[in-house]
Amino acid sequence: MTHPHSPNLNAAARLNPLRWTIAGVLLCACVGCDDRAGPRPVTGEVTWGGSPLLDGYVTFRPAGAGRGSGSAIKDGRFSIASARGLDAGEYRVVITSQAPTGRQIPNPEVPGEKISETKQAIPIKYNDRTELTAQVEPGGQNHFIFALDKQ
Repeated sequence: MTHPHSPNLNAAARLNPLRWTIAGVLLCACVGCDDRAGPRPVTGEVTWGGSPLLDGYVTFRPAGAGRGSGSAIKDGRFSIASARGLDAGEYRVVITSQAPTGRQIPNPEVPGEKISETKQAIPIKYNDRTELTAQVEPGGQNHFIFALDKQ
């Protein structure tokens, strides 16, 4: 029996373990580069009565098990980066936006101070009892447009 480091072993046989190592590294690199796996970035637009929703928040809640994510809405646009992105699947979408009532109320955090009261401006069918859904796909763009009516 010949020892693997023996001078009698031909060069091709000595390279065989190296070939397997290189093949394994390349396979891992390719699997790691699969752009369809893992959290996906999500972008979108939200209109309110035909105009961009100036200020609000969008939340994606998974229809099944999993984690959700959300983003602020500014000037009708939102963006969730890959780091906080969503796995492929179906989501319920919640959209909220606060509007001032014009009243001043006591600040619960600072006694004696007043703050502006706000209320939910978006109808319940888009938040607490949302009718909105989104299907996040494993590949390609995940850009969603939500056109909310004021009724």
